[in-house]
Amino acid sequence: MTMSVPPPQTPRELGDPAELAPEASLFARIEDLIDEEHALLLIPATERGRRDHERLHEIEDQLDRIWETLRERSRRLGRHTAGTTGDGSGASRSPRARPSETGSE
Repeated sequence: MTMSVPPPQTPRELGDPAELAPEASLFARIEDLIDEEHALLLIPATERGRRDHERLHEIEDQLDRIWETLRERSRRLGRHTAGTTGDGSGASRSPRARPSETGSE
């Protein structure tokens, strides 16, 4: 019985589009959410409709889930500094600093 060995795979080059596509898509999604959130926050709180407030909460939830997923990934990869204050205390920051929904900053 002979066994065949599969041919060696060519290592991917740094910056290979196959590697960058999912990452670029994620960054684009995050930027789109932030842009939409910003546009909604420019509307004075007293003028925002129910749907605007609901959408703000949806965006906040999505961005928070993305943030938590990235923090978990960082922990798995051994990068324990993500989400800390940078002073070595390990104190977590809030996921994202957001202007108040009231329109005041």
